[in-house]
Amino acid sequence: MVAHGAGHLFDVAQGSRAALVHGEPRIRQAQRARAANDEGLLELGLQSCDAPAAGAMKVTQPLDKLGQNMKWIPGSPPALVWFIGVSEVLGAIGLVAPVALGILPVLTPVAAVCLVVVMVLAAGTHIRLGEYPVVGVNILLGAMAAFVAWGRF
Repeated sequence: MVAHGAGHLFDVAQGSRAALVHGEPRIRQAQRARAANDEGLLELGLQSCDAPAAGAMKVTQPLDKLGQNMKWIPGSPPALVWFIGVSEVLGAIGLVAPVALGILPVLTPVAAVCLVVVMVLAAGTHIRLGEYPVVGVNILLGAMAAFVAWGRF
């Protein structure tokens, strides 16, 4: 015998709560909560589109052109600029692709941690060069990546 009470279904014969809460199985509620979390993290990853855009610029544009807007580039080896660009692009892909495709989702927090490291190093470079307004962007992107890593580990 099943009785309704306070929005829950109870198995009166056994005195225990059935697997329904507010008319929906608990497992389905947990799945919906996880999907909402995944969507939120995916949105967060998509919001940080600055990393792939900046990374792609560092990989595809000549150093002379990049050096006009970025003070740190003229004094840096070309291989370092290219490595930073590739790291930013791969980090941004690593934030989104594993969750979106459902393949090796453990790579998402790993990519997020790597992006945090890149942003900390970038902030240090900008502070050293006196580019204080840019440090805020590094802190914001690093905090977003840290949030993804924290939510995924």
